[in-house]
Amino acid sequence: MYNPPPYQIPNLTGMYSFGVAAAGTGVPFHFHGAGFAEVIFGRKRWFMYPPEKQPAFNPNKTTLHWLEEEYPNLHEQFTSQIDGGMEH
Repeated sequence: MYNPPPYQIPNLTGMYSFGVAAAGTGVPFHFHGAGFAEVIFGRKRWFMYPPEKQPAFNPNKTTLHWLEEEYPNLHEQFTSQIDGGMEH
């Protein structure tokens, strides 16, 4: 049974999302309100930019392509990462 952490934003109802993915996968740039993330195995990495400075992302190319080919050329890089609690 999952016991969620005591995390709550006043006047909002929480929503759960579950994802499974392989190394090198990801989603295109998007935005949403406050959130909470947990990682059981592997890692989750965020690339954050202000809306007015969102880097170009070609939807016909993979997120891995963006990370390896486009990301190193950006002048401003804001990232955050969490690692899972299980051994790799």
